[in-house]
Amino acid sequence: MPLKAFIFDLDGTLIDAFPAYEKAFKHTIESTGRTYKKGSIETYYGQLDIEILRQLLKKDKIDKEVTHLIEQKRSHYLKIAHRYIKPLPCAAELIRLLKGCNIKIAIATSGQRSATEIAIDKLKIRPLLDATITGTEVTKGKPDPELFLKASELINTPGKDCIVIEDSTHGIQAAKRADMKTIAVSTGKTPMRDLKNLNPDYAVDSLCEVIPILDHIIKAP
Repeated sequence: MPLKAFIFDLDGTLIDAFPAYEKAFKHTIESTGRTYKKGSIETYYGQLDIEILRQLLKKDKIDKEVTHLIEQKRSHYLKIAHRYIKPLPCAAELIRLLKGCNIKIAIATSGQRSATEIAIDKLKIRPLLDATITGTEVTKGKPDPELFLKASELINTPGKDCIVIEDSTHGIQAAKRADMKTIAVSTGKTPMRDLKNLNPDYAVDSLCEVIPILDHIIKAP
């Protein structure tokens, strides 16, 4: 049966927001007198912000300090996001093509709602989206499938009829646990070899590579 919906991760898949995220985490960590090592968030990128901060601070659980600092991180991110967020090649074009094929389109991101809205405006795709769900609306982050399961509910489409486009191992794992097909794209911080180790249905270096095979992907059994 042809696919009925595409569910997109956001950061690293549709946009490059890593520089802004890293600057926000660096600012937050260093405000406590701790040292931030460049690249420290790469391992955790794609998880909920609060979980990333917990791990950076080497906390066994989320405590009052983590809760306070994550609000500081989010506030700083919103101040600088407009300067650093960049749409990735072919992102908006692919979404426009999907809409032309009457495919439902959702974004499922671990990022916060306010940050997601900024990115959607950067991409200029708001009228094309059928649903958006963010880390603000879930309790469990990737690799838990909650984000993708809720996305499929919002667009009223069973998981088996959805395909997820993701740039992280956490995201691919979450999509598989939601019983959805997967396209791994190495435009984020995860090496292609690590993505391929999870046996996604498709693996590409850019969203531009999806466009020539889009018809095949939609109609593949």
